[in-house]
Amino acid sequence: MATSDSLIQVKNLKKHYHRGAIKALDGVTADINKGDVMVVIGPSGSGKSTFLRSLNLLEEPTDGEIIFNGVDITKKKLEIGVDTLRPFFYIDENGNCAGIDAEIAAEACRRAGYQPDFIQISWTDRDEDLQNGTVDCLWSAFIKNGREDDYRWTDAYLQSDLRAIVDVKSPDQDLNELNAGPGMAVRAGSKIEELLLSRADSRPTLHIYACGTFEMAETAFVKGYTGALGGHEAVLQ
Repeated sequence: MATSDSLIQVKNLKKHYHRGAIKALDGVTADINKGDVMVVIGPSGSGKSTFLRSLNLLEEPTDGEIIFNGVDITKKKLEIGVDTLRPFFYIDENGNCAGIDAEIAAEACRRAGYQPDFIQISWTDRDEDLQNGTVDCLWSAFIKNGREDDYRWTDAYLQSDLRAIVDVKSPDQDLNELNAGPGMAVRAGSKIEELLLSRADSRPTLHIYACGTFEMAETAFVKGYTGALGGHEAVLQ
């Protein structure tokens, strides 16, 4: 029986080899409390070493749970780098991760046997976060076009066009007409910023205001600090 003093709880632990032909462990359950000294006794080949090696995950269990200090360490966790961008990913009123990408990522992880851990990152630092291991992958309305060789990609599951909107009262109703006036707000590190910068020579007077998040870019546009707002069509609707 687990108590508040339980340090390690082992529940129905199994370790099978050769597709179940050899069952080194087959339903071991034990509670180890703080300060306990436990001795594992048994004949050669009974699974003593396998049990001990499973406790620190030197052996990956076939099934069961190993709960250390209240955390199930047998659950594989996938650190997913995300950025707030409705309706793809956002934090709902209850403080939970929500949105199209969050739901698809959670289901994909469930099917693969992983526990998703969504980590909000600065989108401009995404490559550094990948390289230093802060996150295992990126999942945040990320456009593949033009970046095919920069990352390892899954198959696309959503079509997302890029759009720009202007205030109905603005005299600049066309992207080509946005000049040295108010300019366009975009999310820093976004695909639309990349595209606009790549065509800067053709629009030398277009001012681009790269904001840390899309919400900041949206606020700049709504308050009239910029004359246009660029981003994913689904986000702009």
